[in-house]
Amino acid sequence: MKNLKIKALGIAPYESMKNMMEKLAENEPLIDLDVYVGDLSKGVGIVHNNIQEQYDVIISRGGTAEMIEKISPIPVMEIELSVYDILRAIKLAENYSKRFAIVGFSSLTKSAHLLCDLLQYDTQIVTLTDETQVESVLKNIIHDGYHIIICDMISNTTAKRLGLNSILVTSGSESIESAFQRAIKLCSSYASIKEHKSLYEASLKAGSDDIVIFNEKQDICFSTLDSDDSLIEHLRRRIPEAMDGSSKKSYHMINDKLYSIQCLVAPLSLHTYAVFHISKEDAPENTGKGGISFTNIKEAEKKYYNSIYSITNAMDGIRSQLDPLYQTSFPVMIYGESGTGQDEAAREIYTHSPRSHYPMVTLDLSIISHEILDHMFERYDSPVNSENNTIYFKNIHYLTQHGCTRLLSNIINNNLTHRCRLLFSCVANESEPIPSICSRIINELSCLWVHTSSLRARKEEIPAISSLYLNNLNLELSHQIIGIEPEGMEVLKRYDWPGNYTQFKRVINELSVMTNTPYIKTSDVIKVLDKEKATLSVSSQSNIKRGDFYEIEKNKTLSEITSDIIRQVLMSNNGNQSTTARQLGISRTTLWRYLNEK
Repeated sequence: MKNLKIKALGIAPYESMKNMMEKLAENEPLIDLDVYVGDLSKGVGIVHNNIQEQYDVIISRGGTAEMIEKISPIPVMEIELSVYDILRAIKLAENYSKRFAIVGFSSLTKSAHLLCDLLQYDTQIVTLTDETQVESVLKNIIHDGYHIIICDMISNTTAKRLGLNSILVTSGSESIESAFQRAIKLCSSYASIKEHKSLYEASLKAGSDDIVIFNEKQDICFSTLDSDDSLIEHLRRRIPEAMDGSSKKSYHMINDKLYSIQCLVAPLSLHTYAVFHISKEDAPENTGKGGISFTNIKEAEKKYYNSIYSITNAMDGIRSQLDPLYQTSFPVMIYGESGTGQDEAAREIYTHSPRSHYPMVTLDLSIISHEILDHMFERYDSPVNSENNTIYFKNIHYLTQHGCTRLLSNIINNNLTHRCRLLFSCVANESEPIPSICSRIINELSCLWVHTSSLRARKEEIPAISSLYLNNLNLELSHQIIGIEPEGMEVLKRYDWPGNYTQFKRVINELSVMTNTPYIKTSDVIKVLDKEKATLSVSSQSNIKRGDFYEIEKNKTLSEITSDIIRQVLMSNNGNQSTTARQLGISRTTLWRYLNEK
């Protein structure tokens, strides 16, 4: 075969065999041979130390070859003891004594039995299975009155130490040459297979995706991954589901990297393999560009623990609602007024979920259009068509009835409630009925639900909440604010807080920055809250006049465009239908009809 050169590792049990192997290899142009002297366990150690050199074949003899074969991932070619090798040793022994024993591993004693049967020699033959047996066996032979043995290398060395005469069975040149020829034939037969394997590996490593292949024992057979123990362990956990054919495409986040993982099963004739195709990219920023963001468990925990809801223990009020939801797989609807922590409640459910090792994918429906949402369900590589993700549909009140119908259809047709954990959030004013979109999703998907309470419901706790948050700001800003003047605290408690915790955080932040005394002054509290009222009033009156308030989608009907505008004005009024109807110059009946039409 063109350019075939066999790199062989020789392990000789004694020095003279090493010399003979090197001399004979000079006459074999296809063999590049490195030879070391080492018998049994010493020979195995030599293999361990040199196996990384990418040898094609190992050539050794007797018990050493047997031991190497048990640990070597590459073929072992044994220098077989011929009957002529043994016969030569017997004839030498007969010159010394008619009574001799034969001791060695099966590679020696198997042929010795055959030869002694043919020659009708009544000779004791002892087969060794482990080198630790040698000394006790030879002592028994000495006890039985033998003065000479025919043996292999390990027995020869021990016999000399015990004072027992021995004749070493040496391999002739014909046995070594035979091993060389068999090695050439073996390596030639799989050279093309090895070449194709190298070609395929090079092609796979040059590809854009990484590949990891496991066998049934979960050992890695091939990998293009750089060292990444966390990802490897994640893949190992997925092998059982991959082997039974239930694994599909999924996403996984480790150390700010988003991995898209596709698993295939390769049932070949001898073994079945799990083949993982992995593509990775920097995880999207948490700003949620385009209304889509990915979060892993560490990011979700960090964001929650740094939020005002954690700092002020705002979630404690709904803890009894959240605890039963952590280990279930049912969809969950989270609703409440704007600024009451729907996102934080979603993160809490996600971080305590069995699926928390997979990403949380947030789809903000106040930003994502119906067309983009439909497109995500159509794409096979979309995160909503993955397995085990937590999909958080945020701000579903922005959906039209038609958009809600399409979303529900996609969820049901794609069996999304069984493949992923679904969370929904909806802004709902406490003084108004729950939005019909929210009710419809709860009913059709059998959602469990969580209600996030308004800050008004905790007005008596505002002093405690203020202290907790001010303490956090003191650490962050290196301030020494002790608290708020009593009259100022009463002003805070009387305020209606339409923006709830989000607005409260903004107000306390501003008061903290503008205060240079131990206590926040009442006059500053009144000043900041008056500005809040004015800002909210101007915002409410001007929302519909801003040129960028609503971008017309030309492929929608007039009724859908009108419905979208009405819903955005309703949002700007915190869900107050009376104010929205008055601002738009329509009756509440007309408003209700637009909100509920399909």
